[in-house]
Amino acid sequence: VRRAGADSIFVPHTPACATLADQPTGDRSDSRGAERTAADKIWHGANASDNLPGCAPVGIMFVRSSWSGPVGDIFREVDEELRQEGYEKLWRRYGKYVIGVAVAAIVAVAGWKGWESWQTSQRHAEGLRFQTAVALAQEGKMEQAAAAFSALGAGTDSGYGLLSQFYQASLAAEAGDGATAVDIYDAISADSRVSGSIRDAATILAGLHALRVSSIPAEAIEARISPLAAAGKPFRHIALEILALSAHRSGAAAKALASYKSIVDDAGAPAGIRARASRMVNILDNGETAK
Repeated sequence: VRRAGADSIFVPHTPACATLADQPTGDRSDSRGAERTAADKIWHGANASDNLPGCAPVGIMFVRSSWSGPVGDIFREVDEELRQEGYEKLWRRYGKYVIGVAVAAIVAVAGWKGWESWQTSQRHAEGLRFQTAVALAQEGKMEQAAAAFSALGAGTDSGYGLLSQFYQASLAAEAGDGATAVDIYDAISADSRVSGSIRDAATILAGLHALRVSSIPAEAIEARISPLAAAGKPFRHIALEILALSAHRSGAAAKALASYKSIVDDAGAPAGIRARASRMVNILDNGETAK
């Protein structure tokens, strides 16, 4: 049984050719006439013979006019059964894949939510540890605070860990241990996981504290800071000031004067840095003139 069109359904059946062929001649006409009377319901194949009516029928075509009443119900039931059979075949073929995809999606979502929950709990714990370290520093317990910041900075790569390293370096500088502060800032600037702007800021802070450490030569400071003094760099002007201070500390007044003049001649330099550079230009110019 299959659908033959929007308004009809086709039901195959076995031909009755032999029965009609064995009938007497007189009976054939009756059979033919009866068949022609039902022509709107009996479908003959393309090779049907007029001499042997009904010899090549391949099915019965039921033409639907309104499909109402008991006959219409039968047609609808047959149609629904065909659809159901098609759905069952599709499910038998692809059902296991659908189930697999659904299970994988559920597992992935559950894993993601579990990871998010774990991350949130970790950040909360780190926040409490950071708050404890800050409270120790405010109470004047610098050694304990430094130890707490050091442990947090080494134990996590989150924002709290990075911030703890900056606090640790600051406490070391306040305690007069500039070399340790420089080492911490250098470690931050060398960490590829940290954003570029924060790494540059750490480099600038390392250069500033290096000026106070006599064991760090001017060449080392210049190697750190010179890349940040290039045109267009966000820390260009403070980098030029560090280079000028480093050169002046080592006795290279001409080099220091050149760096200060680069700041003064730059209209985009911050007002405070430009004012300091202008005063140093006047001092160094007078010193050069006196010589």
